[in-house]
Amino acid sequence: MTESKLECSNNATFMFTNFLYKLKCYVMKKIVTILALLFTFSFSFFPESSGRTKKKGFVSYHGMRVDREEKKFQVTKIAAKKNKKNEEDLLEIFVRFSMPINPRTVNVQTVLLNEKPCGSNVRFHYDRKGESMMISILEPDEEYSIEFKNLNSYNGKIMQDMKYCGIKDGLQVRF
Repeated sequence: MTESKLECSNNATFMFTNFLYKLKCYVMKKIVTILALLFTFSFSFFPESSGRTKKKGFVSYHGMRVDREEKKFQVTKIAAKKNKKNEEDLLEIFVRFSMPINPRTVNVQTVLLNEKPCGSNVRFHYDRKGESMMISILEPDEEYSIEFKNLNSYNGKIMQDMKYCGIKDGLQVRF
């Protein structure tokens, strides 16, 4: 075989190999694209089988799942404790609710102490879940009554107006 025929044969083999490589890359890109599309659309057409469906019994609240279960919105526990803070007396009233409270509904008209709106010496604190509220009172009296009017839960349920009397240091009551 002459050198020119050998060179032509090597050139043809190289071109054929290059063609097969490019064809293989093209076909692989198309296969990957089709598989990606099938995978993406399978979740949108069949959400029940995907395992990514939202549970209907929960609602998101501060990154936590809260039951939508029908239960009564009420106070479940009240506890009171006296502390000293920077030479001032402080009464802390801990109130726990049956479901998360909407903090926007807590104000001087909805929480009454001794049948009067809360003054500037009263502060409200909430836990992360929203189920507990602490009422801090600077320079407290010996005994308090606390009344809740038109408080809303996060789910929109309105708590029945309630009044609790005889709240003093050391009290712990569960309902």
